Amino acid sequence: MRKNKAIGILNIQRLKLEDNSYYADRKWTIQTQDYIKYFFGENSPQLEYIKNYIDFNYYRVNSNPDEKEAKIQKEKDSAIRFINDCIEIIENKGLVNQNHNFLERANNTILITVILFLISGLISGGYIFGVSTTDSKNVELRQENKLLKDSLNKVRTTFKIPNNITK
Repeated sequence: MRKNKAIGILNIQRLKLEDNSYYADRKWTIQTQDYIKYFFGENSPQLEYIKNYIDFNYYRVNSNPDEKEAKIQKEKDSAIRFINDCIEIIENKGLVNQNHNFLERANNTILITVILFLISGLISGGYIFGVSTTDSKNVELRQENKLLKDSLNKVRTTFKIPNNITK
């Protein structure tokens, strides 16, 4: 996702809070948490902040409407400042790289074990292939050598060449 699209999404979330007719609730928080997690990563301080400090649970406020309204407005203002800070961070730093490959998600111990097995398997496979190739080449050379000796023996018997000449 591009920086501008992320900023646009956060602006929409902020505009929802700035609209006095919008009823900010836990759904807004969950949706915004999901965006923050995608933009900044799973272990970001921004995600921790929104999980721990932005809370639109109105049932905690006494039944006094003025207190309830003040609490709602205070939470909205806090969330708007938070969204503005997130937008500023994205403008200055950009987004966290979301293109993770499988190696980044794997445990290092597992990766090292797999790599060691692969290396030892490749070395063993190469050794076995080399030995079998060498053995087959040796067999071919022995067969060719035998054929040449047989053909030489045939030539000797045909022309009656004495043994001491060939040596």
